[in-house]
Amino acid sequence: MQPKTLLSTTLSGRACKLIDETGCVPDQELQALLADLVQTKAFGRRGLSTNSATIKLDTPSLAHIQIGDNLYRLLLFPYEARIEKF
Repeated sequence: MQPKTLLSTTLSGRACKLIDETGCVPDQELQALLADLVQTKAFGRRGLSTNSATIKLDTPSLAHIQIGDNLYRLLLFPYEARIEKF
C-alpha cells in the first residue's frame, strides 16, 4: 500500500499534515484524527525537558493509537504527524 498524506492548517494558520505510512487506515479515520490533532493544538513548536538541565526543542512525541482492531505508532513532530505500523 502507498502512504497517504492529508494536509490541513493549524489554529494559528500554519500548514500541517498527517502521513499514514501504512496506507491502511480508512480516509474517514485519518480525517477525524487530523481534525482532532488540530483542535487540541497538538501541532507547533514546544520544548521538552527531562531530568536534566537541557531543554530539547522540537523533540518528536511518541504515542500508540488504536484504530478499529489495529494498533499503530503515532509520531508527532512540530507540524507533521506520522502513523506507522506498531
